[in-house]
Amino acid sequence: MARSAALAEAFLLHIRARVDDGRLLNGRARNIESALRNTILPRIGRRIASELKHAEIMACYEEPVRTGLLLPRTARARIVVLKQLQDFARKHGHMKTKPVDEVLDELKGIKDRKVRAFTVEQVKTLLKATEQRPKNWEQRTSDLRRIIVHLAAVCGLRYGEIAGLAVENIDLDKGVLRIRHSFSKHDGIKGPKTAAGVRDFPPACPDWSDDHGLPARPSPAEPARATSRNARRLAALGLALP
Repeated sequence: MARSAALAEAFLLHIRARVDDGRLLNGRARNIESALRNTILPRIGRRIASELKHAEIMACYEEPVRTGLLLPRTARARIVVLKQLQDFARKHGHMKTKPVDEVLDELKGIKDRKVRAFTVEQVKTLLKATEQRPKNWEQRTSDLRRIIVHLAAVCGLRYGEIAGLAVENIDLDKGVLRIRHSFSKHDGIKGPKTAAGVRDFPPACPDWSDDHGLPARPSPAEPARATSRNARRLAALGLALP
């Protein structure tokens, strides 16, 4: 009878093989490994896979949520990874039951955390802050930061979409950005996850756009979304989210 930790190592080898032959993105594989090593295996790694109990599996969800380590929806995603491990074990004859499925049924309906958004005035303050070139920064680096912040705050582009822009994606004559790719440090240039990710967008450019022959930036019409990852930095700029 195999322990969960041993099965997890075999499962990760299977995942790596799928990355090598192109069936799985490297970034996704890294997320699976992180979920197993940081959340799942510390709690059930020594247990015989076929003897896992409902309470043990549920603890993999409840403990990280209770301690504030993970948000509920993120913790549920970890259980989804555990289900993948369960299915792998069943396929190779190490398990007959589906205890993880029962837990996931109980976790249905978990909602995303309410998105906090900048107000228009906060967006303007953020854009204004990018006009200051940090000490020891080259002008080109400072300009690049301004472009990234403007495209994110006004156009709503994700960082990967901004990093994935190429010269051929920018139509200066029509004033359009063509979003066709995303960039990941793990997978490089890749296509969008869904068809909706392929889109055209009128670009929003900073005030110095005339110097670069680009269209002028329009005023932001909608509040920009933001996460709390850099909350302390934003607070220092007077941009604390409500």
